[in-house]
Amino acid sequence: MEYEYDEQKANTIAKFKKWVEQTKSIPKIYALLFFGAVAAPIGWLAWFYIIEIYIRRNPFLKNAMALPITIMTIESIWQGILLYVNIEMTASGTGSTAIIHVAYFCSIILMLIVTFIVSKVHFVLVKRINRNIRNYLLSNGDVKFGKTIKERARDKIQEVKDTLKEGAEVLK
Repeated sequence: MEYEYDEQKANTIAKFKKWVEQTKSIPKIYALLFFGAVAAPIGWLAWFYIIEIYIRRNPFLKNAMALPITIMTIESIWQGILLYVNIEMTASGTGSTAIIHVAYFCSIILMLIVTFIVSKVHFVLVKRINRNIRNYLLSNGDVKFGKTIKERARDKIQEVKDTLKEGAEVLK
């Protein structure tokens, strides 16, 4: 049995494999964001991985990159505000800066929790993407995608409506 070489299919498979390899950078991004909760500049190093995803035009991961970018922005802005207030309070000698340290500690805890939750959501998304790519590659392009959550909810609502109509007709 001879196999015919299909260059377009080979290129598609190679591209998919590169995109799947890029999903391995997601834990690195969130690890940097965890450290960024303590010191925002460390979180900025995640930009190297995020830019790599944009440069390679990975359609599967590109849309989800708003999540770590948002976390990074919030961390940076909040820590910048706390630093500015701390410097101003120290320079003017108005009161104790202990409250700033408490706010900083609380913000670290909050950002660690938010980063953890968002990373779990992102990992579920990446897992689904990998599964869809694997199914596509193994099925030679004949993939039947399941119903979305919205479609399943709509079907369930319609089923309940039909049951209620039948119940109302029986009572008449």
